[in-house]
Amino acid sequence: MALIFLLAAGFLLASGQGIEDSSLTCANVKCTSTSRCFMVESEGKLGPRCLDLSCETTCTKCPRANQCVLLGKPCDKEPCCPIPTCRPRAIAAWPVRTKREIWCTTQRCPEGYTCSPKSRICNRAK
Repeated sequence: MALIFLLAAGFLLASGQGIEDSSLTCANVKCTSTSRCFMVESEGKLGPRCLDLSCETTCTKCPRANQCVLLGKPCDKEPCCPIPTCRPRAIAAWPVRTKREIWCTTQRCPEGYTCSPKSRICNRAK
């Protein structure tokens, strides 16, 4: 059953249509010999799409903090190539630690005691 689904997905992708299934990536989609698989963003969703070999798929020069994203566009003629666009990378937020939490990671309590970040003292373990 899964093989039939993947074959149908490959046919749809080879014809230039995107697939809405989030489990599909270019690793499990097969394209024809005249196309290559790329992850393309269309209507806010990222999905695999088989693109003609003549399509431009790289951004010329994105700034260091940006990444290249292929944006799908509606079109009537073949080949239907997405637009390579530079977009800012998402920045991962680091967890903020209080001075009391830091105190417990730098302070060593004697054996049998635990650090209490609230009072900044070593308490006898129960």
